[in-house]
Amino acid sequence: MNNLLPSVTCVACHCSDTMQQPTSTSNILNYTQSFGAIHNNLLTIYGETFPDLIGTHEQIWQFMTTETTKELNTVNLPGANFISFSDANSYGVNIKSSLNLYLKDLQSQGIISPTIYELVDTILFIIKNFENSMDVSFRLNSFINKHSLNPSLTQNDKISVLGAANVGLYSNYFWNFALNNSDDPYHQIAFDLNATGNLYKIKWADLIGFVVGAGVGIAAGPLTAVSTGIALGGFASKIFGE
Repeated sequence: MNNLLPSVTCVACHCSDTMQQPTSTSNILNYTQSFGAIHNNLLTIYGETFPDLIGTHEQIWQFMTTETTKELNTVNLPGANFISFSDANSYGVNIKSSLNLYLKDLQSQGIISPTIYELVDTILFIIKNFENSMDVSFRLNSFINKHSLNPSLTQNDKISVLGAANVGLYSNYFWNFALNNSDDPYHQIAFDLNATGNLYKIKWADLIGFVVGAGVGIAAGPLTAVSTGIALGGFASKIFGE
């Protein structure tokens, strides 16, 4: 398999990568919950702005980074840093082609730890194997509550794992809503994927995009991890749906 992890080149806004880390379990839960909501907002705003959902990969990445910056400002996380378009595009394309196998590449190259790999794999299992939205929501919320108290996870681990779970939670709702609403801009994508039993895969792309972005971004600092994770989750979703 080719090297799927290009080097990190950060495209910084006019700010330093300093972000106050959450210090309590309740803060971490509140902090990471916003990631899922922002993820859905990115896709919703894109669909409202471009109802035909067209755009080059570079245009899509520019949109995702611009809107991520705006969304983070609304939750008092001003100033966002992102990896370059060329790196983001490589990640997005390879997430589409590899999906959960991509996580193993991340682990083997030291981008995520074995612990994060196992926990994210649990999230993927829940999304794939439990079709009822309420069941998925219950299980993911239980997962979040359990691992917010996990003493073996560092704060950075919790940001990645709980952030991924929240992106998965919101993504599950987003794509099920699109499937069941014919006037939704994403309805046809959801309908076609569901017809072949693959709707879960675009949900996977959403949260794997977040994990990849957070994993490669953390080298440059927590703000880059958060902003790149959110933007790459939206970007990977758009590419997967092409």
